[in-house]
Amino acid sequence: PTLLLPNNPRECMAVARRTWLTARDKADLQNVKKMYLRALTLSKTMDAAQQAQTTQKRKRRKQTRDDSFLTKDETKQVLEKIALLFIQSSKADKAKKLLHDLGYTCRLSRSVLDYPLPNDEHDGDDDASRDHVSMVRSERVIKSAPCIILDQFLNDYEDRVLRKIFQDPEASYWKDHDYQIEPPSSYFSYIIPVDVLSSTKQRKSNNNYGFVGHIVTKILNTKHLREKFKKLKRTKFIEMWAHNRPHASGHQMHFDSDDEGNGGVRNPIISVILYLSDDTSGGEPSLVTTQTLDDSTLADRGFLSHPKQRRLVAFDGRVLHGVVPGKGVRQGRRVTLMFAFWEDVEIRKGEGHGSAR
Repeated sequence: PTLLLPNNPRECMAVARRTWLTARDKADLQNVKKMYLRALTLSKTMDAAQQAQTTQKRKRRKQTRDDSFLTKDETKQVLEKIALLFIQSSKADKAKKLLHDLGYTCRLSRSVLDYPLPNDEHDGDDDASRDHVSMVRSERVIKSAPCIILDQFLNDYEDRVLRKIFQDPEASYWKDHDYQIEPPSSYFSYIIPVDVLSSTKQRKSNNNYGFVGHIVTKILNTKHLREKFKKLKRTKFIEMWAHNRPHASGHQMHFDSDDEGNGGVRNPIISVILYLSDDTSGGEPSLVTTQTLDDSTLADRGFLSHPKQRRLVAFDGRVLHGVVPGKGVRQGRRVTLMFAFWEDVEIRKGEGHGSAR
């Protein structure tokens, strides 16, 4: 089908983003770049035309400015998107100039943004591939990593139940929480007190947290996790949330914190990701760095984990992490269930969806 060409810069931005999130082939990705470039061209043309108007018309322009052309922040966002497209299509040099002109002095490495795909063939000069292989083969690096990967953590039954609940983007869990991607819905999560899970009374009644209670108890009792994260035994509360996103959406780099950092950052003991989809569906890898909020320099090490059905990834709750925007084209979605294990966290009783309910 022919791509419609809006005559409004913001509409071009919206079409570009929708096309990116639903891309089916390389031609769609080319159209994404074309639409972002069109947004810049239209905005520049409109700005120049209005600059040529009389003083009286300029005053009138100020009242409708936001409907006419892109703001500085919007222009920056468009250029950032174009730079990412360049990097993920092996054109990092073009991205470098764009980012330099925007005032950036550093970015995530090519081996992260243009990440190697699992089981894919790579050219011999592919830096991303070499970085990945050397990381995997270094036992010392893996031991000192702030994270651990456990494959086949979920058994057949557990995997089947969780996928039935979370995999379909039209499932009741997402609809009941008004979950959406663009614009992103507000963060919401739920708290499970550990003392309730472990009490004799709750065990006899098969605990009110049912299947979720079973999953978090299994995580708490996993030997590899208890050995890797010594403080896990101090857990008193477990926070749960989930995501169901298109391949290209990504998730900003951030530190997990109580109430999203409002009132100061308070980190969990560990955070855990359970993948309910694999790389053939939504292939965006998780990125876990070694950087904490107290560090005075940027981290120079990071660890990628690709989605793999039934895989568990756990990491030190203090470190910076995120999801790399998916490169190329994938038809499915990235479905994940997350947990944060807390020694102390505030349970909030507000109306509606929100943090730590």
